[in-house]
Amino acid sequence: MSLSTLNLDVLKCICDAVCDMQKADVGDAAGLLKAFSLTDKRIRRASVPNLYRSVTIQSKTTRECTELMSAIGAAAHLSEHIRSFALDVELSTPALDLFWDTGDQTHIKEMEDTPGFALAFVQILAKMPALRHLALNSHTCLVEPIATDLAPHLSRAVSLPDVKSLSTTLYFCLWKSFPSVTTLSLEVGQMTSDEAQLWGTALRSLKNVTLRCSYGWRVVRPLVSHMQHIVELTLAPRIDLETDLALFSPLRSLVVLNLPGLALLNAGFDPPWCGTEDPNTTPEERERELQMLKQQADSARMEAKRLAQNTFPRLRTLRIGHDGVYDLAA
Repeated sequence: MSLSTLNLDVLKCICDAVCDMQKADVGDAAGLLKAFSLTDKRIRRASVPNLYRSVTIQSKTTRECTELMSAIGAAAHLSEHIRSFALDVELSTPALDLFWDTGDQTHIKEMEDTPGFALAFVQILAKMPALRHLALNSHTCLVEPIATDLAPHLSRAVSLPDVKSLSTTLYFCLWKSFPSVTTLSLEVGQMTSDEAQLWGTALRSLKNVTLRCSYGWRVVRPLVSHMQHIVELTLAPRIDLETDLALFSPLRSLVVLNLPGLALLNAGFDPPWCGTEDPNTTPEERERELQMLKQQADSARMEAKRLAQNTFPRLRTLRIGHDGVYDLAA
């Protein structure tokens, strides 16, 4: 008996097993499933739900993304299986070159096809009924043009209540379309107070939030004031613990806090950069420097624990980058 003669349900179970290997990072499971799917039409049919469960369009321009989304949407027998969809939109080379030469963003709208991208994005959302995880991230210069063109489409009651995880750099216009999101990753650096409040009030099912900010954290106060129910918070890429952590104090239900590494907390730990060591340093001097760095790290670690516990009374777990995980319930 050959594989192609097996019952379709059995073939689907085999494909599920290979997909589980991929999740466990066992060898080249993704390549194995693709190769397996090409051996027979019935096997191909059985493997399609797993092959197209997760789709990523990585580092493409608005025009390239539009073409790819249109192609995926045209194949309804494929798009109906997509559970995770990720888009990473980059500037086209001419637009990027002009931006670096002039620093002017006003030309972006004319050089990029953001209207076509916005329409294709909304159309493909409607063709992914199984969608549960969505990521839409773009170059900083594209955030406002894309959001401006998306807003009219999203204002027409585009709602995806089954999406549970959302990651985006578009800090406005998306909150109304994903009311049931429980896990959110959001760029907040250029967000206004009004936009922050809209995000905070719209998503009442949130449990796990990642906030990314490179321009100062003060805008988060109106955001977190309406997120008192979340239980896990991740902050990136850096934060000043002494001045910024208090901004998150409304999160009285927080149980897990994930911080950047010790060197990114402005807590007195400043290790040397790779390649900056003085070649004339003696072994004794190097040992003293290492001891000083260890003391700085221990002090920064203790300060992080103290501030975290004082800010979040229910906190049980604190993660500091790759430096360690600390059980604060003990």
